[in-house]
Amino acid sequence: MQNNQISWIQSGAFVDLGSLSELNLENNKLTQINGNILMPIEVRVSKLLLAGNPFYCDCRLLSFWEWVQEHSRLIQDPENESRSLTCMMPEKLKDHAILSLHPVDICPAPFIADLEVIHLDHESLIIKWNVQNGTLIDDFLVTYHLTSSRDSGVKSSEPLPATQRRFQLETLKPETWYTVCVTAAGKYLRTLGKPIPYVTMEGKNSTCTTG
Repeated sequence: MQNNQISWIQSGAFVDLGSLSELNLENNKLTQINGNILMPIEVRVSKLLLAGNPFYCDCRLLSFWEWVQEHSRLIQDPENESRSLTCMMPEKLKDHAILSLHPVDICPAPFIADLEVIHLDHESLIIKWNVQNGTLIDDFLVTYHLTSSRDSGVKSSEPLPATQRRFQLETLKPETWYTVCVTAAGKYLRTLGKPIPYVTMEGKNSTCTTG
């Protein structure tokens, strides 16, 4: 199957291939591969050849990146670096080895925008927010404390679904200023710009408002 014009792989293409021991898809036109497509063969093949494909390294490639990290033994060829998997696009990642990338290199970190109070009454308020580049978010956490004194204690919500965009705070003190923060958490997000091995990475992007 190498040296053809294959540009995509249909879901289920590798199911029921029990006798397959090596798969060569080198020098085709594959820009994206869904990692789930490769799951049926990961315990059968001893080698998977994918070099020479013009991979476009963006958020759509994240599941393939995860699969590659877990099954690098199938695709690495220590004796032939020309067979390593590299990005063709975008330009900033051209010729970068996919195995060496971090998820936020191929999929931009999230940015929480437009945090605002949309409802306020005597002892509660409702906030809402928007998110740009939410692919890497696993959940949100809302924290709040008295603006005048953080030492009074920071309270937090339970983890909120990654799809949630509003939250109600209750039993607040009347006529009191609070600082409210929304934090996006995910295992692939860098924290303080310091890289950590991807399997243990925990990071946060947050924004706050006072009201």
